[in-house]
Formats: sequence, structure tokens, C-alpha cells
Amino acid sequence: LLSLPLPGEQGWEDDQTRAVLRSLYTAANLYCQRHPLIQDKVHYRGLLEFSNICKSDCFYCGIRKSYKLQNRYLLDEDTILETAKWSAERGYGSIMLQSGEVQTKKRLDFLCRVIRRIVDETGLIPDEYYERLKQAGAKRYLLRIETSNPELFKCFHPPEQTFESRLDRLRALKRVGYQVGTGVMIGLPGQTRRDLANDILFFLEENVDMIGMGPYILQRGTPTGDIWEGHHRDLAAANVANAKGIVTSEQQELLDIHAGAMFELTTRMVALARLVLGDVNIAATTALQTIHPTGREVALMRGANILMPILTPTSHRNHYQLYEGKVCVDESAKQCRSCLELRVAAAGKRIAYREQGDPPHALRQQL
Repeated sequence: LLSLPLPGEQGWEDDQTRAVLRSLYTAANLYCQRHPLIQDKVHYRGLLEFSNICKSDCFYCGIRKSYKLQNRYLLDEDTILETAKWSAERGYGSIMLQSGEVQTKKRLDFLCRVIRRIVDETGLIPDEYYERLKQAGAKRYLLRIETSNPELFKCFHPPEQTFESRLDRLRALKRVGYQVGTGVMIGLPGQTRRDLANDILFFLEENVDMIGMGPYILQRGTPTGDIWEGHHRDLAAANVANAKGIVTSEQQELLDIHAGAMFELTTRMVALARLVLGDVNIAATTALQTIHPTGREVALMRGANILMPILTPTSHRNHYQLYEGKVCVDESAKQCRSCLELRVAAAGKRIAYREQGDPPHALRQQL
């Protein structure tokens, strides 16, 4: 199924190709509709990007430590708590704290204090006791593997960040008792569709509870961005022209075909993950809307069941851009909420307010 043509490839317009893909997306959506714990529900994870300070140097990322064009920030405890209260009062089932990687005792103490205060004052997260963060009330942990191909992983990370260490941490989180999420980027330079098929098998073998996948989107000035531009010189030139407002019709068509292909491949992965992995949680990511105006709605109709409305204060959103062109950076949390309500309704789904939305996969394993 992953080898079927994409937009711009020979055979994309064939009736047989379209019929097979319609069947795939219908099956993924039907699985959700018929599962007693998923149905037509969409659960919110309020996404608070509380810091863009990072010790890691992932070659594709817009907040990597070597990226000097970024203004760094760390939200204070009171701001985080007020944001958590705002989301709880509006029925968001849980909050997701996201940041760059900082593995210091000071950061750990900070997070433990913040999580305890959120638990005490909002009741969003059950008070489970595993390790320090678990003791503070943390429940889920998302650590993206980005690719399950160790050789490809090496191409996009410095030597001190190894595939083996990332995999070891994923397995450690599972041992500690977290509901564990991971995910991959789709469209990395050098990535094959066989790699993507192996990514889904990796999710299955590692018994993960949550999946987050998005298209690779260029961040210029990064090592991976340079590689991508070297592989796609015509697209790179079209991107530059588009940024300057002088794009030609031929260049715009090239950009549209590429975005369409990445969108199709990413949502195809969402549908396949749903059918192979079954009752996990799968996110309709913001990156999908960045490359397609109704990207999140379509993902919800192709097997996704999680949305992550951004809670980050508007004044800081511009400084947490992992890739270029990220949507919603100029909106408030209130505006994001109103927008997503309309998008969920357009997808024929309903928001499950005041439900935590634990992955049925994780609940089933606790029985």
C-alpha cells in the first residue's frame, strides 16, 4: 500500500489506485467508529511548549542548540499553571508539556514542582507513583524515534545522540509504567517506503500506546535542510521564490505536487498504523495542516483520534518553530480552540471534553 503512486507519480489518477486507497481510508475510519472506546471521539491534548532551550543538536530541528537565530525562553511556573487551569476549565482532558531536551536536576525539579501543582490545582492527571515524574503525577511520555532505521537515524543526529540510546530510553519509559508514545518524520532525505513500512512494524514490536507522525518540513539553516535542498534543487529554488513572493506558476505547481505527495503519504501511514496497531492513540498533527489547509480534518477521517491544540502564549509561539511555516503561531489559545471545534465537526467527529482519552491499548494491557 505504501508503494502505491503518490500525487505527481504515474498511476496516481488510475481508478484502481483510487479505489484501493478509498478502501484503506474507509477501513481505518470504520475501525475507529466501531471500537467501543474510540468511536467518533476526538480527545484533546493541550500542547504547552514551555521552553525552546535544548541541549541536543538534531540536524533537522529549528530549536537545535546550534541554531543561533532562535530566541530562547522558559515559561515560569505560574504561567504554566495558569495555562493548565485555563485548559482544564474548558474541558481539555489532559495537558502535554513539550520542550527541548534539558536533562539536569534543576529542570527535573522544576518539572516535578509544575506537575504537582497542575495535579493539585486542576486534577487533570492522576497521581501515579513511578519514579520522580511519575510520583509528581505525569502519566504519558512522548519520545519520537524519528526513524526506525539506525543508519538513517545517524544521518540526522550528532554522534553522541545514538539510535540505541533513544531506543533504550523508550523501553525504560515502558518499564517505569508510562503510557509511551513515539513517532517518525515522513519524507526525510534518503528515506524509502520500505523504511516507513518498517516504522509501523517497529511501533508494533515496541508495543507503544501512542503514535505521532508528521511530514518532514524544511527548516533552512539546519544540516538536514541543506541535505534536503541538495536532493531537491528545483523545490528549494521554488521555496526561496515563494518566500520572496516571486514564485512562477511552474514553481507553484511543483510545490503543490510535493506538498500533496507528502500529505498523501503521511495520512496513508496514519491509516496503516490504525489498521496494524488497532487501539492505540494516533495524533492528527499540526504539521499536516501546515502543508494542507484541511490536513487535520482529513487525518481524523483516516484513522487519527487525537488533536493537540496549542496552549503556548502567543508571544512565545514564534520561538517554538521546529520547521518553517508552522500554522497557528499568531493565534491565542482561545482562537485555536474555536478553530479546532469547527474542524472536528467538519470531519464528522465530536470532541470528548473532560475525558482524559487514555489509549485503549494501554488500558487493555492493565487488565
